[in-house]
Amino acid sequence: MRTKLSLIAAILALVPATALADDEQPKTESAKPSTGYVVPETTPYQGGRIPEGATIEKRPNLALVGAGLGVFAAAYLPSVITAITACGPGSTCTSTGGAAWLYFPVVGPFITAAQSTTTGGRALAAFDGGIQLTGAAIAVAGLIAQKKFVVWQAKSASITVTPTAGPNVAGLSLTLTHL
Repeated sequence: MRTKLSLIAAILALVPATALADDEQPKTESAKPSTGYVVPETTPYQGGRIPEGATIEKRPNLALVGAGLGVFAAAYLPSVITAITACGPGSTCTSTGGAAWLYFPVVGPFITAAQSTTTGGRALAAFDGGIQLTGAAIAVAGLIAQKKFVVWQAKSASITVTPTAGPNVAGLSLTLTHL
């Protein structure tokens, strides 16, 4: 365990104190351009003035997309299971009241409802199609109704490595600071 910690400490000691050079530093002959990268930071935009150097980006509303896909999948899975049991591979599917159409998402249940021979089957297929259509509509709404985010990138970052010690325990503490 100590060998691993010693190896990690040796590797981290090689990391420069400043990962990226500040853009406003005077250029000298000994200064080398930085090759590091600082991950941009984001926060939801709630109106008002944005900081200098920041931009506003629009991104899909992932909560709506996820909810829509979940509702769609919850309705489509039983539809496919019904299609497999009523009209599985190798069967002719002639007397199943259009159950083969249940393999097709959104439109399949409505076609099955039109071809069904029973009132209950017709109602169930139409209900399933309505739920699938609702889930797909919510997912598309999440893609269209995008959320705004403020995005900025720090000019530099520094990593501080501090050894820690305790009774029978040794370790390292890493601190990443954006400047």
